[in-house]
Amino acid sequence: MTTAGMIDTSATARRPGRLVGPSDWIMLVLAVASVVLLGWETFGTVSHETAVRIVQIDATICGIFAAEFLWRWRGAGWRRDFLWRNWYEILGMIPVSHPAVRSFRLIRLVRIAVLLCWAGRWTGPSARSSPIG
Repeated sequence: MTTAGMIDTSATARRPGRLVGPSDWIMLVLAVASVVLLGWETFGTVSHETAVRIVQIDATICGIFAAEFLWRWRGAGWRRDFLWRNWYEILGMIPVSHPAVRSFRLIRLVRIAVLLCWAGRWTGPSARSSPIG
């Protein structure tokens, strides 16, 4: 808790009672952008150059996911239980636009669903009310 009685959102590890922070929203936007790009590549007509660019963007997004995951794990003290609670995020770091791992695309949708659940759970009316009164 901060001195004003509000929940501290600067912590890097997710834990019950923590509000959704800016980094959570950024990760959600990146996950949605990745799924949109992959859907465009899969169901749309894209040139070879565009497909290569999509693979590069997807790899960059996966790198950002990995860095954010490692940052939160470090904040949790490198504990194994962090890995057990967040194992699905490791699968979400696989660059699924690469032809060798296209079957893992569904994992991105799982990551988005989990992020939306976190957003809904911790931004609901009870999370926004002041603990003081």
